[in-house]
Amino acid sequence: MTFKKNDIYPRTMWRRNNLFTAGLTGLFSCVCMLVAPPVYAGSKFKPTLGVQYSYVSNVYSLPSDGSTRLTPDGQAARGDHALDLYAGFADDLDFGRQMFSVDIRFNHLKYVLFTQLNHNEYTGDAILKWKIGSIFDGTLGYTQEQSMVSFNELANPQAVAVSTLLLETSKIGIVTANAQITPIWRLESGETIRNLQSPRPGDPDLVLKENTSKLGLRNTSRAHLSFGIDTAFVDGKYDHSVVPGQNPNYKQTSYQLAADYVVSGLSSFNVAVGYTSRTQQGGNLAGNGDVSAVTGRLGYSRKITPKTSIDLQISRAVNSYVSNVSSEIDSGVTLALNWLATAKITNAFNCGWTNSDFPNELVPSSTTDKRLDHAQFIAYELKYQAFRTATLKPYVRYENRDSNVSFLKYHGKTIGIALVGSWQ
Repeated sequence: MTFKKNDIYPRTMWRRNNLFTAGLTGLFSCVCMLVAPPVYAGSKFKPTLGVQYSYVSNVYSLPSDGSTRLTPDGQAARGDHALDLYAGFADDLDFGRQMFSVDIRFNHLKYVLFTQLNHNEYTGDAILKWKIGSIFDGTLGYTQEQSMVSFNELANPQAVAVSTLLLETSKIGIVTANAQITPIWRLESGETIRNLQSPRPGDPDLVLKENTSKLGLRNTSRAHLSFGIDTAFVDGKYDHSVVPGQNPNYKQTSYQLAADYVVSGLSSFNVAVGYTSRTQQGGNLAGNGDVSAVTGRLGYSRKITPKTSIDLQISRAVNSYVSNVSSEIDSGVTLALNWLATAKITNAFNCGWTNSDFPNELVPSSTTDKRLDHAQFIAYELKYQAFRTATLKPYVRYENRDSNVSFLKYHGKTIGIALVGSWQ
């Protein structure tokens, strides 16, 4: 498991009884209030501390045949309990028309049985939003994250050594610059540099380097509505693979007609339809590596009542499949429902479905040349604001994947509870 910002289900602490939970919540809240630093004008400094305990039924994403793995002490197991201790802070600094935001978090994860998976993670985001007059605006941002590579991302989870712990580091730099070139036409541009150090079994130094250039032209003549054309050009390369010929490079282009419609405080709608093509040279492929597809997105968010909201997202995109230094076409649907039951209780329900097509891919230990996966998940989280500075978050999540490659089929569930303290 990997805890990330905005996860629908953070790693959780198992509540053994109500008395224990109430006492720990009160103590945690008092500590938060005592150590909270002073807040100065123009800043929204928000430190966070958390402890989470969860039960994961299928740690290694093993096939649905009931397979198990051996723990360091020789015990056969499939699931495990995990403890996650984390701390971090977020801050928004307002400098007139400019805004600087930072969000940093550190995690320490421990497993009860599979102790070889104990590790540290971190994530850090910094972004500057700038504006010059009424014509120019943009962003300058950087994100760095270290996390465990999920076993369901591997080409063959069964072949992974029990002691394998794969930690990947992602570094992303983003620059955007926009100009209102006429009263109704807006030019949007951006550059993204991505460096993903993502080791795989037998390939400990695998790196994906990717540069993306974006350019768009939007018409803003109508209130709350913008429409136009978006383009993206990607230049990518896999590097440091130990297998000869496994350092392919690729070029990808995308063209989309796009529109965004926003009614402040009520609803928003966005749509984009276009075409994406990728040409790849080299790699673990049965064909020449060329991939093309109709791509796009459809998003709809609406506040149904003062206490309920809905968010629907549909997308289709060409992405990189790092584990096999190749490409995949992902089509997905996600639905989120939020209900504010009381001033202190929020219910969040999420579900999703993804179809992943891996064209021209050679699948290890299989006679199938073209892999096709169908993955689903359903999750529920309850947030209880026990005190002003302390929140309880019990959650449950179930996910499964069907595939035409038998050893890639799996299912699993995660159940737990988190205690999070924050102040501002």
